[in-house]
Amino acid sequence: MEQISPKGNAERGEKIINRYVAGFSGVSVGGPLDHNIIGQSFRLGFWWSLHADTRFIDIDSRSIRSAHKSYGKNRLPATINRMKACLFSVFKYAAKECDYLQNNLVTRVPSLTEDNKIVRYLSDQERTTLINACQASDWNCLLTLILHP
Repeated sequence: MEQISPKGNAERGEKIINRYVAGFSGVSVGGPLDHNIIGQSFRLGFWWSLHADTRFIDIDSRSIRSAHKSYGKNRLPATINRMKACLFSVFKYAAKECDYLQNNLVTRVPSLTEDNKIVRYLSDQERTTLINACQASDWNCLLTLILHP
């Protein structure tokens, strides 16, 4: 169990998340950070629907991993990692700003590998333009290289 200061013994998770989100109250709606705040609030809403009544001292890395897996059903790894990043921010807030934790428990939950690869095919016009540019090149092997990767 993570060592926690006496201040956090009875504090409920919901109160900490509310104070964390309230820290963004100075950000204007529609401003550059507004989308990030809405996204964080949505993802954190899932987390706290599971742990709203849990005392902060009772949250451990196992419960974080369990929520991480539960959130991950039918979601892409990038989405799951964003939820983990939101949780990391809340636990960082609890550790540094509230002095409730000595270490951030979320660091014990591994991030998922993201496949950011996008396969894109050239349109007929793009293909023609590329071939013409290769043929106009001073290097006579360029067209061969492009056509036979």
